[in-house]
Amino acid sequence: MYHGLGDQNVGTDPTNSMRLFHALNGLGKTTALYLYPLEDHGPATRETLLRSVARWAGVARQVREESGAGGGEGQEVGARY
Repeated sequence: MYHGLGDQNVGTDPTNSMRLFHALNGLGKTTALYLYPLEDHGPATRETLLRSVARWAGVARQVREESGAGGGEGQEVGARY
C-alpha cells in the first residue's frame, strides 16, 4: 500500500492504511506499507513514481518466477492478493 501523509481526502486518513496493514499482517498475509510524508492522496514526485514502478516490476518478476512462466517480454501476469 502507498499512502501520502498529507492526504486530506475525507475517509482516507493515513491511520486507516496503518490499521489495514497491521490487520493483514496479523492474519499472516504478505503486505507492505509505504508512507510518503510530503505527498497528498496520490504519488506526485518523480522519485515516488519511479520507486512505485520499480516495486511493481519486482512483484511481476517474482510472480512469473513462482508460476514457472518464464519471462518473455509483454507476458501478462495475474495479480497477487
